[in-house]
Amino acid sequence: MPRATFLVPLAFFSAAAISCGPAGPAIQEISPAKGEANVAGDAPITVTFNNDMDRASVEARFAVGPPIGGCDRATCPVAWNGRTLTLAHARHQLTPNTKYRVTLKPGYRDTAGRTEGLEHFWEFNTESAPGVGAITPVDGSTGVAVDADLTVQLTRSVLVPAPAVLSLVAEADPLPVAYRVAIASDDSRRLVMSPVGLLRPRTRYTLHLAAALQDAHHNPLGTDHDYHFTTGALDLTRSLGFIVRDPGGSSGSRIAMLRPPAGLNAPAPSLRVIYTSDHPVAAFGWSPDAATLYVLHTSGVLEVAPLDGTAARDSGISAASMATDPSHDELAYVTSDGTLHIWRPTPGGVPTDVAVSQAGKVSGSPAWSGDGRRLAFAASDLNGGLLLRILDRETLSASDAPGVTLPPGASAMAWSVDGTALAFSRGATAAPETWVYRPLAAQGSALLKLGALDASSISWSSDGGTVFAAGGAGAGQPSLIQSALGQPLDGQTAAFTPVRGSQAGDTEPAVPAFDRRVAFVRQAAGAPQLWIMNNDGSGVTQLTFATYYQQERLTPDGVDQPRWSPGGTNG
Repeated sequence: MPRATFLVPLAFFSAAAISCGPAGPAIQEISPAKGEANVAGDAPITVTFNNDMDRASVEARFAVGPPIGGCDRATCPVAWNGRTLTLAHARHQLTPNTKYRVTLKPGYRDTAGRTEGLEHFWEFNTESAPGVGAITPVDGSTGVAVDADLTVQLTRSVLVPAPAVLSLVAEADPLPVAYRVAIASDDSRRLVMSPVGLLRPRTRYTLHLAAALQDAHHNPLGTDHDYHFTTGALDLTRSLGFIVRDPGGSSGSRIAMLRPPAGLNAPAPSLRVIYTSDHPVAAFGWSPDAATLYVLHTSGVLEVAPLDGTAARDSGISAASMATDPSHDELAYVTSDGTLHIWRPTPGGVPTDVAVSQAGKVSGSPAWSGDGRRLAFAASDLNGGLLLRILDRETLSASDAPGVTLPPGASAMAWSVDGTALAFSRGATAAPETWVYRPLAAQGSALLKLGALDASSISWSSDGGTVFAAGGAGAGQPSLIQSALGQPLDGQTAAFTPVRGSQAGDTEPAVPAFDRRVAFVRQAAGAPQLWIMNNDGSGVTQLTFATYYQQERLTPDGVDQPRWSPGGTNG
């Protein structure tokens, strides 16, 4: 039987046609199929034969038209797997919305020397280019938050682009904004773009999508797109700041912030690096409007760091410790010789700096009451011991808590939000204890022992009813986040009990004045990371990770000193 000459067009290929003898070379299967539509831009082109083929003879007669951009024998080599030829072109995609023809010219042969004398060809159509489905912020938006994430939604699943393909530039600033980008966990069509730092307030930005932005099939967008938005005023209220540890040590030279998610199972919040230095940070605090950081270096230098994009400046202060007033833009700092100072910046002028001789020799860090009316600190007595001293901010008069002595290095103390009660760690003969002192309470009722807890850090609930402290019940006991009623009612016993969501090693509880959640530090993957839970210990959630979006390592060495920013006018 003569060989069937109706092998062209390919629609007439059949098992019967290729089974008639003698069994010369014939095409059994192709991909993409003849007439197929919506072929992906990175789809390989394959041809499977009925016989083992003389591969060189096939490759010399195999062609695709129009030519695939950038493809040649070196960049897009033909590969074989048995009887199947494959042209893979992952880095050189097919042009969207284009008709392609695959051709096998006559003269190719199988390994037995049988030659095909007819030309074969088939055609297919590629899918259209992806489109932009949505952009957030939308084009022309104003009042965009300086810590906002940007999102780019395509009409199909998207690939993470190279930096030059997706860029963000501020008006009058030629340098692109540094950012992290990832595919959204709940939608493969959406890119989430997170600037590494804060955007500048009241600034116009341009988000540029280059034509080379690709969907998951390597189809390019095809045309450039520009979108514009303008940021609003600087507002970092109700944020959570923390020190980012540097590699190889416990110190850190960066401060970052995030806004904890409002509910459980929400996506991990985006981090923003809001302060960077060449020197390790010992402590920091927020200004009352959350627009400025006060940063104390381990060297004693205290910097004022506006968060509006202007440079940090040296305050001229050398301090051993410091604390920021939560209600007024001033801070208390202690010099190396134990002198307490109250420092206040003056807009456009020289700051005021008052040395408070009435405070005596101060040890450790002072603590401001929530209303800024009082300062508490450990002060040396005439015999070298430490007393709990309270300073009235308005009159600068000082008084001591009656009968209270503090252990050397005492620094764990915190005021209730309303400024009426001070929780502090107190040395005792048998074991360290944590107490509450109420300066305005009637004589005999001002002091209350909460429990035998060696507290390393203390914080109050936002309603002032509960004291949260990190520590162990005695020497060698693991640190837990524990809570106690700040003022037990009749019939209730003052005592610390571990918070049910806490684990051994948890430290640094921090509760804001506007929320009923506790931020704290817990070891994760060998490094201290930031966590949060509800006041009752439910909803324990990790906020910082050694990896972030599984792409960039942001806190591999951990974090330290969580500090809530103020809550704003409603806080």
